[in-house]
Amino acid sequence: MSIRRKNGAVCSDLEAIRPLQDRPLNVLDLFFLEKYDGIPERMEDYVGAIGHPAIAEECIRYLMGLSGNEAQRIGDQLIQDSVLYAIDKSKLYQNKYMNYLNITDPDRLRDWIINNIKTGEDMDLLPSLKNEDIRRPELEHNAWWVAGKRIAGTYQTGGSTGKPSIIPFSPIDKILGSLTNAALVRKYLDINDGDKLLILAPAEPHPLGPLLAYSFEIMGISTIPYWKHFKNPSPEDILSMISEIKPDIVVSAPHGPKGANAAFDVLLATDQRNGTDILPNCLDGKAIFSGGAPMARNLVDELYDSVGVKSIICGYGSAQFCGSVGKIDRDHGENDPDFASNVEIPAHFWSVSPIPDPEAPDSWSRFGITVLGREAMPIIKFDPGDYGQVNLSEKKLDNICRVEWFYKDAATGRYCVKIPSQVYTCISGV
Repeated sequence: MSIRRKNGAVCSDLEAIRPLQDRPLNVLDLFFLEKYDGIPERMEDYVGAIGHPAIAEECIRYLMGLSGNEAQRIGDQLIQDSVLYAIDKSKLYQNKYMNYLNITDPDRLRDWIINNIKTGEDMDLLPSLKNEDIRRPELEHNAWWVAGKRIAGTYQTGGSTGKPSIIPFSPIDKILGSLTNAALVRKYLDINDGDKLLILAPAEPHPLGPLLAYSFEIMGISTIPYWKHFKNPSPEDILSMISEIKPDIVVSAPHGPKGANAAFDVLLATDQRNGTDILPNCLDGKAIFSGGAPMARNLVDELYDSVGVKSIICGYGSAQFCGSVGKIDRDHGENDPDFASNVEIPAHFWSVSPIPDPEAPDSWSRFGITVLGREAMPIIKFDPGDYGQVNLSEKKLDNICRVEWFYKDAATGRYCVKIPSQVYTCISGV
């Protein structure tokens, strides 16, 4: 099939795209080569083509069809180029790696990466990027951005810890992340024509709601972002909105300290206290999407058993990582922690590197995520400050939570999570 347009040249050489568009290679380039007659050379044609509904739909099906091994092969194919792009475009990355490897010449650093970073496993040889690197007080907010790149939007991350950072998205970054999310959401949700999505999440600069809305809009799903309709709504206001709209999918945070009235635990407690039964009446057999934090197991049980939801989908990492999703199952083991936050590792888009930590609970570790093809701000082995159970063979990242919120209950031996009182948007009392 042809995607040639008037004055729109295409390129059939993968290696030629990097200098033509001055960006790292990504899985969409491989999609164009496999399904069409080449990759659009001009950025405008590229973004326009992938944004066309028919092509976007075909790309979603392509991403859904990638087996674990095929996705891993693509990830390994892309990893070196993403690292090279980072050192070519960022003095901060260049200096960090040169200092770590005791290399004094940038050309020698480039040769070292070409010779040593050939698969995702090789990322163990490089240091991680940490929150404190991005948020160093002497740096401008855009110090890690690639200069001169067109920015389609910026999102703020880390607000729950009181140390937000601003993450830019180029047009390709936005659509690459959104198509990946759309493919994962469709995998885990039974989405039908005419379904309605109610997003109970803040507007920009918070990332979850706007980026998820864009992913669903690509799939042709009607999205209803509540921030466009309400200002400081009460839980009763939001429950009334759910009753009126009768959504098929609801997006919100799991738990809501400090007046987060749209969180699932607040809505459920309000509904039960008032005896209105809006959630069981409107969400029985429907789906919910939980983002922003782990979900307490007792809330998981109540949503499945008392409300009757069909599935609970969990999102993670929407700002730095463009996000991934997974499913929180109804059943859990006796020795499982009292919370759940599980996502799939999209190996064509994320390269995940376990980072051993002697203070981590048994079977948990820190981890670094490299976003493959990230243009406006390279994200290379970024350690978000969380523990998770990393399963690379099954492409899973389970039971994710911030390092400082873990503790082991002395009486039961179970791992628990306690959120400090100054955190405004995440769970507490799990």
